[in-house]
Amino acid sequence: MWVHARSSVFVMIAVASLFPAALIAVALPWLGALVAALAVVAAAFLCARVKADRRGLRVLVAGVLPVMDVPAAAISTASAADVRAADYGGWGYRNHSGTAAMLVSSGPAVVVHQTDGRNLAVSGGSPASAARLAEVLTRVAARAHGGTSGERAPESES
Repeated sequence: MWVHARSSVFVMIAVASLFPAALIAVALPWLGALVAALAVVAAAFLCARVKADRRGLRVLVAGVLPVMDVPAAAISTASAADVRAADYGGWGYRNHSGTAAMLVSSGPAVVVHQTDGRNLAVSGGSPASAARLAEVLTRVAARAHGGTSGERAPESES
């Protein structure tokens, strides 16, 4: 599943950085290019691919840079929640005080409690997709711990 910030956030990044970068490029082209490149990197950190399968949870920033990799055996429980990004340090990838978060906005998310006591929060897109992701992670964790989840997943799950 892909999660990303609202389009208005990307417009704000463009207005706040790309237009000034164009003006700066008139005098110093290399500096204008640097400002534009930094804006693109900042926007990339507000997009993530969330993968959940029988191996566990994996989150990749911009779909390529792995920032979270949680094996199924390390997951205790997962639940859907409505979170405020400010409670986790803001938007983007954050990791401090035993809590890691990849939040592209406030709102629906999945909170994963690990067996070692640490917590993770991952943006869930919509309330329905956050609930579905939490359900999949709970089922995967139950299987990894030798329990049953009550429903059987297809063998071709990936």
